[in-house]
Amino acid sequence: MLRHLSAVCVVFGLMLLAGSKAIAADLFGGTPSVVATYQLGTPSSPAPVKVPSPNSAYSNVDNFLGAGFANGGAAGGGGITRLVADDLTPIGGGTVTTGKFSVVNLSANPITARPRIRFYLDNGGVPGNVITGFTFNPITFNGNSATVFNYNATGLVIPNAKFWAGETFDNVDATSLDGTTGASDADLNNLGQAIFSPAGVGSSADVAFETTAPGAFLSNSPPGSTFNFSGNPPANFGWEFVVPGVPEPTTLSLAGLGLLALVGRRR
Repeated sequence: MLRHLSAVCVVFGLMLLAGSKAIAADLFGGTPSVVATYQLGTPSSPAPVKVPSPNSAYSNVDNFLGAGFANGGAAGGGGITRLVADDLTPIGGGTVTTGKFSVVNLSANPITARPRIRFYLDNGGVPGNVITGFTFNPITFNGNSATVFNYNATGLVIPNAKFWAGETFDNVDATSLDGTTGASDADLNNLGQAIFSPAGVGSSADVAFETTAPGAFLSNSPPGSTFNFSGNPPANFGWEFVVPGVPEPTTLSLAGLGLLALVGRRR
């Protein structure tokens, strides 16, 4: 009987491990499309009329502040940076169909690297259990620029609560002769995320998170600490998540007005 129970426990444990690995799959994102490109040092340039994508659960990709933050941390020929993440509070959760992320290149020269994005549940104000992640093909980022990319987010489910979205960069390129993009550690340390604020849908506190060491961090509770820029600029980066069924902000506003009208009638 005891042997039978032990066997059951082992099988159940393996099932849990398999489930956790499936949840934390590193999904292949292909090559994301460019949505907008900005010049560093010039807020909201170019400045067309922009609105969040329909059914956005969170959107902060329209108000570029002209600045960015580089991840840093690549050293010793490791070919990968630290991970930097932002806390995001959406207006609803669910299955994401498309998403947007940003990349900034603080160097004057083009740099080719792989962006790798990761998502985590919140754990008391820092990233906790990993949700999933995407790794994209190598992309060449123009010098002194910030770029917003759109990608197919199949496989990503976000909570209706605060969570974390992070990004790291490496120089892996399986199609090249030496297996790299040619970007050095010094090159990679010029890459990071563009700063946008305020969010058009949802909200983000003035806080970001940076890992202590470089790495891919498709794992629970990456070691690191929070930081900000003392409010100037806000520590908010460019992210967007489209979740079908999430009501438009205008619809929420109208619903709120309707409730106020009902309260007024009851009085």
